[in-house]
Amino acid sequence: PSNRPERIRHEGEIPSPLALPPGCHFASRCPDARDACRATRPPLVPRHGGAAEAACIRIDEPRTGARA
Repeated sequence: PSNRPERIRHEGEIPSPLALPPGCHFASRCPDARDACRATRPPLVPRHGGAAEAACIRIDEPRTGARA
């Protein structure tokens, strides 16, 4: 068993870096995105004892979307 975090594949169109949408930059491609995700930019928080970082306002909620 690996200690590496689960990799998630996002599908859909990548936003233009010249015109980023408000909120989470992955909201248009995330199967778990909600209205709050599109309105609020999530802070970057340490995960896995500081070995990784994640930016998601729903990071501690169970995932419901497709996993890759």
